[in-house]
Amino acid sequence: MGSGASSQFHLVFSLTTNRADPILNTYTEIFPVWSIAITSNGKQLAATTSDHKIHLWCLMTYKILISLTGHGDTVWHLQYSPDNRFLSSSSADGTVRLWDVESGFPVSIMRAHANWVWCVAWTPCSRYFATGGADSRIFLWNTESPLPMLGMQAHSKSIQSIAFSERDSRKMITGSADSLVGIWKVDWGESPSDCRIQLMAKLNGHVGCVNTIAVCPTNENLIASAGEDATVRFWNLHDLTQNTAQKSCDSKDGYNLEHFILHGHRETIWCLAFSMTGKLLATGSSDCSIRIWRVSAKQPSLLCFFRAHEGWVRSLCWTDDMQCLISGAADGLISLWAVPKIYHKPGVPNFRYQTEITGVQRCKQAMGRFLLKKGAVMSNNLAKLAPKEAIRSIPDGSAQAKYTTATEVAAIEDR
Repeated sequence: MGSGASSQFHLVFSLTTNRADPILNTYTEIFPVWSIAITSNGKQLAATTSDHKIHLWCLMTYKILISLTGHGDTVWHLQYSPDNRFLSSSSADGTVRLWDVESGFPVSIMRAHANWVWCVAWTPCSRYFATGGADSRIFLWNTESPLPMLGMQAHSKSIQSIAFSERDSRKMITGSADSLVGIWKVDWGESPSDCRIQLMAKLNGHVGCVNTIAVCPTNENLIASAGEDATVRFWNLHDLTQNTAQKSCDSKDGYNLEHFILHGHRETIWCLAFSMTGKLLATGSSDCSIRIWRVSAKQPSLLCFFRAHEGWVRSLCWTDDMQCLISGAADGLISLWAVPKIYHKPGVPNFRYQTEITGVQRCKQAMGRFLLKKGAVMSNNLAKLAPKEAIRSIPDGSAQAKYTTATEVAAIEDR
């Protein structure tokens, strides 16, 4: 299944806004991280926490630039526009907000959904985006207007996830609580009144809610989905014929297209993310683990897996240079994992994320000794930090052994 040198993902450190007690050396309040997003240049990270705030982190200094407030309820999803101009957020308060990335100022507040807004997704041109919510409706938006271009009921139950092809703004994929994956064609038109959306196919196979979907960046016909049934499924749209596509649209239950089913997670899968090269797929689950899969239209397989957090892994993203995988979880931590050098983007110097133990040791000396106890990161030098101050944590001792290295498939039986 591969050598240790090629499949180990090392924890570099974690970022958090959890409140720490300098006397007890533990966290007194934990703010679960629901969603994270990263700019394409890898310099800024956005994270939404359970206190309804959106924190913008600088990934050069690892400090919070600004905390955005305005949403009146849980912010479920974040995504940067491909041109890094806007950050979009969708919330249980029924609104979608656009934020200016440079200044952090709110640009627009969009209201159309009748209930929670679960997800938001941008087209590759950065001009349009789509939202899906608990009202089972899709709305299409233009950044130049606070009013939707088009709205329609797309599924029989809540829409949990939306994704666009990175090559074609017309191809949109949806995942729903009705257990179906929807394939759509969007005609944006010359003006908002010309906007049209057409259902091309409905795919079934999942048991329960489809929480997350993604389109492979190097093969727009390869779709990955995951959800409540703890399985990852690979769909190849090349296998859809005109006849089967029409049959899927005519049936309320969709069509069970032949596809790959990947088992391993033991509980609900909340998030998945393709690497920018399209060679790897990362998935995060309620079982607190991350699994890394080799992507293939013919035979996808498991590369490695590791326990990553002490809470549900809710969100994942890769840096464009393939040097780092970032995870956000219900334990309030945003963890940065160094990706093995074999997967790094060629020609990009490795200056931020060190996989060698010497790099970890230098971080330890700078940040002090952190221990993991009862799900909380503890430190001998937390007294130096204000309780409300953001903390960068490095596990040590037993925690380092527990988290620092991914488990090789060949080394342990996956029960």
